[in-house]
Amino acid sequence: MTPRRLLPFLAVFLVLAATYFTLEWHRGKVARQEEEAKKVFAVPERDITAITLKRPSEEIRLVKEGKNWRLTSPVKEQADNVAMNSLLAGLSQLRFTRDLGAEKDLKPFGLDQPSLVVTFTAGKKSSTLDVGKKAPGDQGYYARKGQDSRVLIINNADKESLDRSLADLRNRALFDFAADQVKSLKVKTASTQVVLEKKDRTWTWVGHEQVKIDQDRLERLLRYLSLARAKEFVPGPITGKDLKTYGLAPPALEITVATDKGEQSLLLGSRKQNECYARQGEQAPVVLTENLLLDFFTEPLEKVAGLKSNPLWEHVRGVFPAYLEDRRLWSGEVKDVASLSWGSKELTWTAAKEGDFYKLTGPDNKEVRQPALRVELVLLKLRDLEAAIQLPSVNPQEKAKSFLELRSADGKTLFRLDELGVVNDQSKIRYTRGTELPKEALVARTAFEQWHQNLDRLTVPPPSPGKQ
Repeated sequence: MTPRRLLPFLAVFLVLAATYFTLEWHRGKVARQEEEAKKVFAVPERDITAITLKRPSEEIRLVKEGKNWRLTSPVKEQADNVAMNSLLAGLSQLRFTRDLGAEKDLKPFGLDQPSLVVTFTAGKKSSTLDVGKKAPGDQGYYARKGQDSRVLIINNADKESLDRSLADLRNRALFDFAADQVKSLKVKTASTQVVLEKKDRTWTWVGHEQVKIDQDRLERLLRYLSLARAKEFVPGPITGKDLKTYGLAPPALEITVATDKGEQSLLLGSRKQNECYARQGEQAPVVLTENLLLDFFTEPLEKVAGLKSNPLWEHVRGVFPAYLEDRRLWSGEVKDVASLSWGSKELTWTAAKEGDFYKLTGPDNKEVRQPALRVELVLLKLRDLEAAIQLPSVNPQEKAKSFLELRSADGKTLFRLDELGVVNDQSKIRYTRGTELPKEALVARTAFEQWHQNLDRLTVPPPSPGKQ
């Protein structure tokens, strides 16, 4: 068939395609219009400045101050950002699933005495939603907009997003900061005080400047603090006698974090099962938070059950602030490692980086190619190994069972580790950082053996594509 004869067919195809896409566009437009018509309130979240939730037993009032929301009744305090975002989205996106039309008698729908009345202000306009009984057949809840005579049905999820209790709306964040904004951390007990300060991106222990601080670990601790939340609010009013009972007068522990915006303090008190009492200040409510917050500052971390399955903390030992000391055997940068060797005198493997891979050469010139990421993960785990006990002397003549050596691109030794054996159920090692003198230490045996197993697995070729 010649191209000229195809032209009529092409024209018909183009007409049909245009018709199809026009119809689809129109259907989509109609569907969007119908969906928009089901909106109960046509108001953007950002325009809402005040909300009241009224139930037969209580009334909760909230107002927007700047970018934040505050509770003004029955308590005066900051509202929870997460809960407020959900509430605002629920209002602005609220849609009805059915319109039952105008009804004179509202009693059958529970709208003569609604279980929930939501009133909000947007601009200069005030709007109200009454929520009544649950509709039969799990359809949702009956609702009415303002003085409109129509009875609507809203779905269960939308009703739940609006029906927030005081406990839901209270701010549960115990701190308000980002870890990288912190300039100092002060931890105070009845007998001691520890002050850590950050200068030029480096943390120091005030009064103990000779102690090198593990920067990553301290930042990790600060991130945990920044995410700490109240689990439960203790009913008030709180008396001085209550504060003593809760261990908050005086507090067992006071944590103070300083940023450019000022200081934030948290008082921690007595334990109650898996929780402990806490308070942000003299005027703040008393709350219960997880025991782990207190454990980080009062207990040896190796005995804290909540950390034993946490890969970031499972091998960290000691109490605060001792566990912040940088006792890592190697704290260098993975990107600086161009090659490495490991094994024993009889069985030695070498690995050299070639782009996104490492070329491994072993006994009898056996070769294996591993993705660079897999080797680098082993090196990152090496950075987690730390000296549990630093030994006072070094015996350079003691023979090693195995060794590891890291080298830079110019062939200089960055780090060497020699495994010497087991002492008191801990791995004894000798290590040398660059041009420093060798040191000996005892390392947690479990952590060392897990790392060594990962190192040895590098000699096993990775699975072929499609074979997992």
